[in-house]
Amino acid sequence: MKNQTPSTLFEYHLMNLQSVCLQADEVFVCPLCFTVFSREEVSDPNKVNLGHIWPKFLRNTGEDDTPKHQHVLLCKSCNSEAGYRGDHEMQEVEIARQGDKSERPTRKRQIWIRPKTGEPDVRLRAYYRSVDEKSATIRFQDHPNAFKYNERYLRYNEYARSQIPCDVIVYPHDANWQLAQAGWLTSAYLFAFYTFGYRYIFHHSLDAVRDYILSSFDENVDRTLDYEADKPLSVRTCAVHYSSQPNIMYMIPVVGTKQIHFIGVDYLDYHVRLPGRDNHLVAQENSDEPDEEVQLSLAAKGHVSHAERCHWDDLFDPVDYCVIGTTLVARKSMET
Repeated sequence: MKNQTPSTLFEYHLMNLQSVCLQADEVFVCPLCFTVFSREEVSDPNKVNLGHIWPKFLRNTGEDDTPKHQHVLLCKSCNSEAGYRGDHEMQEVEIARQGDKSERPTRKRQIWIRPKTGEPDVRLRAYYRSVDEKSATIRFQDHPNAFKYNERYLRYNEYARSQIPCDVIVYPHDANWQLAQAGWLTSAYLFAFYTFGYRYIFHHSLDAVRDYILSSFDENVDRTLDYEADKPLSVRTCAVHYSSQPNIMYMIPVVGTKQIHFIGVDYLDYHVRLPGRDNHLVAQENSDEPDEEVQLSLAAKGHVSHAERCHWDDLFDPVDYCVIGTTLVARKSMET
């Protein structure tokens, strides 16, 4: 959807919300913090903003302009916090990664040079590029006199001229990978909201996603998002698969297994898993175990949340949260 404004996006979100929650007033629910805003509050930019799903560097990296036109509404607080934290860090990581692949890296690395002959170690910051498995290049600065009086550089230069054999340890980039993972999780979650709407995010299975995203605003991150085959929530890169525009699929294992099913979001060489409606399908009794790798994938390319019911809604019903009037409630509290 091009030429989006907060008012037009509000109408899209409202139609979708009221198709899920028949008793909802004209309100907007922030998909991250679940704060409810009235129509009047949505028109106040100090309360609700237009939010890009993908940060600027990422949406300009692919081969088409599709990501540039993918937006959702967010409350100003969530929009700002996401931009300052994970959104910023995921760009820093990708800028560094792409620089490493080029002939002139754009980010310095900490490098530890350890002579095998017993001379003192040298620790430096420099531009590092791996050429192949056996060779690499180290570039310090373009200006020839930049390190003229730097003791560590002069020592390294002496080792290089004398061809002293050395072990070279290259440290990771300074960027926070766990915070970058949180940024990718946020974008993938918002892309799922953009695609499927409230009928998807109004589930308890997404509580852990929202909690982790909100915690990342205070830079509280850990290795929760590291990939494991049986986890419904993860962020990783893959050297084999590449997608020039964001793709989203619902991955369902064959009936008869307890393998997880999940939402898969792919963009560039990043792969994000989000929980599906349930954590796994119930295994059939007395059935042979099928190949664990066999899954059905339902592609949702081009799908955008809307008011009319479609086959995607059958995957996500019933929801665990609902809006009654201007109040967001959990189904369990309604039943009691």
